[in-house]
Amino acid sequence: MALKLHLAGYRVSVVNAAQIKFYAKSTLRRGKTDKMDAELIARYGETMHPACWMPPERDREALRALIHERDAVISLITLEKGRQHALDHREHAQELVVQLGQARLALLEQQRATVEQAMDACVAESSGLRKQVDLLSSVPGIGKLTAAIVLAETSHLQDMQDSRQWAAYAGLSPVPRQSGAMVGRCRISKIGNSRLRRAFYLSAVTVSRLKN
Repeated sequence: MALKLHLAGYRVSVVNAAQIKFYAKSTLRRGKTDKMDAELIARYGETMHPACWMPPERDREALRALIHERDAVISLITLEKGRQHALDHREHAQELVVQLGQARLALLEQQRATVEQAMDACVAESSGLRKQVDLLSSVPGIGKLTAAIVLAETSHLQDMQDSRQWAAYAGLSPVPRQSGAMVGRCRISKIGNSRLRRAFYLSAVTVSRLKN
């Protein structure tokens, strides 16, 4: 929808739905209808002036689609492995069921390899992506897959000025808990891109293991 409106010549802004939700609460809005929602979103735009959205480059959008497909295949692989584990611990597993499960798992692994090959090709064919992947991969703990996820999920790498912006965008920024003399345990906000957050977390785990 955002792309359609942009191509039609409209100024488009894309914001987190949670921002609209909390803005609605701040206005003490009562009731919910399509008309009320439209009025609220219009009022939010007039008051908050969200940044203008621009569509990502085609190569980056293609890479993002492949990464999402890989995530979907991996989820199915995990599910199928769980089924296989359950069958392995049955006293009398039906042979046909076991064979079908093994065939599905083999097919999913093949699809995973195909998607990863397509991801490598997508990066190799784009000089911009290739240079940025190589640059990010030079950071300890960040491999080519993590670098591809970072590039695909941000779509505006050049706009990130410091580590605090990265942390906020990925939902890794700290949330303090303090009231008077009470100081609670700090946690991460988790308000941000979950794929980016997972990629950064796994990179941090890798670096910590290398140092140990």
